[in-house]
Amino acid sequence: MKLVDSKEPRITKDSQDKTTGEVTYTVTDSEGHNYPTGAKVTIKGKDYEVTGEGKIKVPNADLPTETEANVPTKATETGKLPKAGNAVELPAKLVDSKEPRITKDSQDKTTGEVTYTVTDSEGT
Repeated sequence: MKLVDSKEPRITKDSQDKTTGEVTYTVTDSEGHNYPTGAKVTIKGKDYEVTGEGKIKVPNADLPTETEANVPTKATETGKLPKAGNAVELPAKLVDSKEPRITKDSQDKTTGEVTYTVTDSEGT
């Protein structure tokens, strides 16, 4: 049995979850139809499975520390050969904020107004 190429994938970034960092992409073919459930999309050597809505989700842990542009992709439909897709942008992974340090500077004796300084744990 001779395998045929997968359809040419078009991969577009939908969003990055602001709390988990997970990035969602939509995978369609050249005619705009969702890629089939179970197909695999490879980004930076890692495979992600297409869901029923033509979506893949890239977890925060798989993202680079800085945004990367023009990252090559490929998609493979079940029982078919892989097909190169368009390059995508991988946003930087979300990291925890530094621990804030709040210091009381002064209090106005007449108005009661209090002035605070907010710095991170390193004092910046």
